[in-house]
Amino acid sequence: MTAQRTVKVDRNLCVGTGLCADIAPAAFMLVAGKSQAGDAGSVAVDDLADAVASCPTSAISVWDEDGNEVDLA
Repeated sequence: MTAQRTVKVDRNLCVGTGLCADIAPAAFMLVAGKSQAGDAGSVAVDDLADAVASCPTSAISVWDEDGNEVDLA
């Protein structure tokens, strides 16, 4: 069974580099110059971790099905 993950992007912190969307396009998309969360559950955890690590402002967080923040480092 695959763990359900939810991605959240703090659009106040996001500077719109698009690195996350380049790495994991199913989980992130750019809307009005800022990242917006998509379907994190369809993305390999390694790709999701790389996308989170690529964010220069730490605007991305990942959450499990119980509402706990997940550390992918």
